[in-house]
Amino acid sequence: MRRLLSTSSKMETRILADVFKLYHIPCFAKSVGSGEYVRITIGVCVSGEDVYVQDEYAERAMGIVEMLKKKE
Repeated sequence: MRRLLSTSSKMETRILADVFKLYHIPCFAKSVGSGEYVRITIGVCVSGEDVYVQDEYAERAMGIVEMLKKKE
């Protein structure tokens, strides 16, 4: 697994995961630093999440991220 990027919110992670799903790219997210502890304690993660993909999908996934950035 390779860390692809960090998102600033759970919503951003969900949107990105949904886009990856359309392209059949499996991914998962993990809270940054103590984010998971904070989420459990107060119900909100303020530190964002790291998004991971399998190595063989990394180049394709990064291409999709770049395409989405251009559309912003």
